[in-house]
Amino acid sequence: MSDALSVMAWSTLGWDGIILLFHPIWLTIARINRAIAMLIFPEQCRAARGLLNWSQENLALAAGVSRSTIKDFEAQRHCLQRSSEKLLVETFDSAGVELLIEGSGRLGVRFKR
Repeated sequence: MSDALSVMAWSTLGWDGIILLFHPIWLTIARINRAIAMLIFPEQCRAARGLLNWSQENLALAAGVSRSTIKDFEAQRHCLQRSSEKLLVETFDSAGVELLIEGSGRLGVRFKR
C-alpha cells in the first residue's frame, strides 16, 4: 500500500480531548465507524463491571438505565443511545474506573490513579 493510500485509511476518534488513530489492519472498517461515535465499547462495559464486581442490575440502577439496555449493549445486539452511553461513562467515572482506548485499537479499563 502506498504512503498516500495508507494515510487516507486512518480514522480519528475524539475521546476526552485525545485524538486516537485506528488503522484498518487492526480494526475492521465497521468497527472504525462505530469507534468514531462511541465513548464506551461493550467489552469495556463488561470489564468495568467485573472490576467493580457489579451485576448488570447494579450498573443499571447506578446509571439510571434499564437492565435490558445493559444486557443488549454488552451482547452487541444494539448500540446505546447517546444519553445512555453518557450515563454509563459518567457512572464508571464516578465509581473510579477509567476507560482506555489505545492507539492500536486495544481496549481496557483500570482504576483511576
